[in-house]
Amino acid sequence: MIIGFSALVDFVLSEDKTLKVVVATTEANYHALLEASTKPEMYIGFIEVNHSGNDNAPWHLAKQSWEVVKEKQIEWVKEAIEEVKAASSQSKLSTDLLEIYQAALDGNADLLIVNKLYQQPVRLVGDRDFELIEDANEHGALDDIISHIAYEVISKGGKTLFVDEEWISDLGNIALKKRY
Repeated sequence: MIIGFSALVDFVLSEDKTLKVVVATTEANYHALLEASTKPEMYIGFIEVNHSGNDNAPWHLAKQSWEVVKEKQIEWVKEAIEEVKAASSQSKLSTDLLEIYQAALDGNADLLIVNKLYQQPVRLVGDRDFELIEDANEHGALDDIISHIAYEVISKGGKTLFVDEEWISDLGNIALKKRY
């Protein structure tokens, strides 16, 4: 079983290097899978299979898997925020919106964390500058510079996380760990 699963994993990872998996199995099989795997980091957890009752119905397995994923997401967000905060001591942290925008354009954005409710309309001034505005409906306005920044970060190999306000409140609405 594990050998066949390993071939499947190799195929899937050849298509998507960031794939993360929750496995529905017994605890013993899960640990055996981790030991035999060439990519154990892709497994974020397992849900225990119950061989009696309706606990193995697809909707039930999906619900249990989502709980594992939610817990892991909280862990990832905490790690990312600590990584961004640590960038301050290396002079690689920016919370200035224009500086973040320019770093994203330059490919210098490693990890962007944004309050998921934060939006900022701007008026572009040339290729690398903008003016903050209040009304996204103004003539020539860009309704939200944040989505453009996120796109630039992701398209140049960086990571972007949109988080609840309480996760980022001590950094402001947006923070960037720069590459250099």
